Parts: sequence; C-alpha cells; structure tokens
Amino acid sequence: MKGRAFLLMVGFWLVALVLPTILGGAEKAQTPPPGARIAKAPDVKPGSWWKYRNLTSKLNFKLTLKDIRDSKFIVVSSSFPDREQIYTKEWNPITIVNLFDPAYDLVYDPYSKYYSFPIWPGKRWKQDYQWEVSVRGIRGESSLDVKALEWEKVKVSAGEFLALKISIDIVTESRRGTRYTKLTYWYAPEVRNRVKLETPRANIELVSYELK
Repeated sequence: MKGRAFLLMVGFWLVALVLPTILGGAEKAQTPPPGARIAKAPDVKPGSWWKYRNLTSKLNFKLTLKDIRDSKFIVVSSSFPDREQIYTKEWNPITIVNLFDPAYDLVYDPYSKYYSFPIWPGKRWKQDYQWEVSVRGIRGESSLDVKALEWEKVKVSAGEFLALKISIDIVTESRRGTRYTKLTYWYAPEVRNRVKLETPRANIELVSYELK
C-alpha cells in the first residue's frame, strides 16, 4: 500500500513538473518573436465598405458593413442585396452566401476560422467545423490548417498596401467525397480587411474602400 502511495506521489510530481513545460512550450510557440510586426483585430464601424473585382469572372462586388449585432458583423453584398452575411468580429464567416450557387446560404458551425488575431508571421492555427447548405440538405465537415507567412507590399487596383500573407489548406468531407482546397489571401491592417484573395476558381482584389 505504501509502495502504491509512493508511486502515485511520484506520478503526481512528474505531471506537475512536465505539464507546465509542455504547456509553456505550446504557449511559447504562439508568442510573437521580439520585434515582429503584428496584425491586430480590426476595429471597423458600420457604414464601412470594400469594393472588389473578381479578375477571373471580371465581375465587381461591394461588401458593406451594415451593422454590428451581438458582437457579429452584419454584411450585405451588392451581388445579393436581399441577404445578410454574418461574420465574427475577426472576419470569420458564420453564415455566408455560396458564391457559386447564390440561391442558397452556407452555414458554418460554429464558424470558419480564417483569422486568429493577433497574427504575425509564423503563427499557425487549426480548426475543425461542420457546415450545411440547409435548403439542399447538404452537410459536411471541414478541417483548416492556417499559417501566416510574411508581410508583403501588395499592389492592387485600390493602391499599394503592406499586407500579411496567409495560407489555408482545407480538407472537406461530405457525401460527395473528400476535397482538398488551398486559399491564399493578404490581410492589410490599413484596410481592416483583405486586399487580395487567390482560390482555385477565382483571383480577387480590392478596387476601392471607405472606412467610417
């Protein structure tokens, strides 16, 4: 009995010693290095808007922050003025129009974590979430592997901006099978939104914007 108690005590102290080291290492890996340029969460007010151009389809669309409700961004798009797109205050989509089939909304549960502010080069995060196109009854699960790469000067129609390049690898599982997608986008703190987005189907850039 005493031997068992001794082993339990040793085990307790090993956990007490090792666990902080493990947790400290994980925390340290997500701490920006000295002097790193950091992108902070956007401070955006209703009435701000961003106009983009899809260089692939040659179509323009405008996103307007209509309201901030329950700590969520309520956005309307000029492409679908009768619909609301809902984001977290970090620009992570909760409910968003399916741009390839605009008759239906795409709902994420809890949301799709494209951003994890504050962000700096080298920061990485992962997320698993579920999604559903309710009208069609299509459901699935996705996994994100996101990495902030480096700061770049990006020239688009709206001008030249210092932007943080971010890469996302997405694995999607649904009844249609498994699909792998890679997205790359550039977030500019000056604009408080992304200025450029590259996907397998589209190349989108900022044309103009106005912050309130």
